[in-house]
Amino acid sequence: MTGRQKDDFRLLVTIDRKTRLIRLAKTRYRAIQTALALRTLLKATGMKTLTSDRGLEFARLPRLFKHKYYACHAYRADERGSREHVIRWLREFFPKGESLDPVSDLYVKDVEDIINRRPRKILDGLAPIELHFPAPCARTVRT
Repeated sequence: MTGRQKDDFRLLVTIDRKTRLIRLAKTRYRAIQTALALRTLLKATGMKTLTSDRGLEFARLPRLFKHKYYACHAYRADERGSREHVIRWLREFFPKGESLDPVSDLYVKDVEDIINRRPRKILDGLAPIELHFPAPCARTVRT
């Protein structure tokens, strides 16, 4: 996701397909920085596959992820539905045309947390963070 075209930084958005958990990272707008940031995000989340657009910033991803990478077809909005929905929510915090350069990493993590705590209709009213990190079961204490 971009702010202004002349900015040095972009916002990298990853979405888990099952739990709809998102991960955000502020990264430089270069193909190698995008690929390295994405690799770091995926290692932290444990996602098994990756689907992306056919943008120039994703040009190095097929070499890095080999059999785990899928690209959306051109002009197929139905393959990118969750992403478009999440980007609409992100525009509340990062309006189009405003620079992403002065945005701090802490603010990006706060926005990620806010969006991951929103209940989703597709998840039967649960938030993605509840599905991805289930609450531990309480131990029963016998007396």
